[in-house]
Amino acid sequence: AVLPPGYGPKGYSTSWSQGGSPNTLAEHGGKIYELREYELIPQEFARFLQHSDSYIPLRTTHSKLLGYWVAELGAINRVVHIWEYDSLSHRQRVRESLRKDHLWFQSYLALMSQMMVKQSNSLLLWAPSISGLDCDGFPAVPPPPHSPDTPQGHYRLVTARLPRSMAARNQYLETLRQTLRDNDRNKIPCSLFGVWFTALAGESNNCVTLWRSPTLDALFEGGVGREGDKWVLEDTPELSGHGLILTPCRFSDWR
Repeated sequence: AVLPPGYGPKGYSTSWSQGGSPNTLAEHGGKIYELREYELIPQEFARFLQHSDSYIPLRTTHSKLLGYWVAELGAINRVVHIWEYDSLSHRQRVRESLRKDHLWFQSYLALMSQMMVKQSNSLLLWAPSISGLDCDGFPAVPPPPHSPDTPQGHYRLVTARLPRSMAARNQYLETLRQTLRDNDRNKIPCSLFGVWFTALAGESNNCVTLWRSPTLDALFEGGVGREGDKWVLEDTPELSGHGLILTPCRFSDWR
């Protein structure tokens, strides 16, 4: 399978009930992730990106940013970002520290809040950290940051709403593995960069996948847009899914 180098098939385990709610999040060493999406006033979009580029280092002193992107297709005037935390308690401490960070508030937050139409967020668990899921072949932990000289790639974020059963989740994961096998066979340079499931907050029963490719055409040919979307949207019509084509911002660790 086309996976980031250095990541094997075995993950760690976090307790997860069949209904889909984690009993514990970090007691077994797993991280939690927050997916945030901001819809911005069209006239303020360019200024928001410029301001974020200047001041995001103030925010990343508090917690780890994995990626920060602009939506090119699937949404307009939207940014998407993913943050990593050790636990829910860690996230709470970070949010409290941010509220006390006067420089962050005065230089960035106070201005940024006036540029937004709406905000949303979801809590995610890295799929290989969830017991009961067949994650063989998926990276045990998220890929490390890219080096600054890494050429910018293209991303697709896919959210698939699944039934409340472990069997359905594992069936969907198998479609992802098949897509990776097809990519290998057809020599399509499109890698599966991330696999998460929503938990506790945000829409429930969602599998969130992040695909990366050096070209937009390869992203279309090799991403879940072929077999994976067919399974979600055609073979099982009661399910739903949504995709975003994303371009990483200059300050994103994942390029």
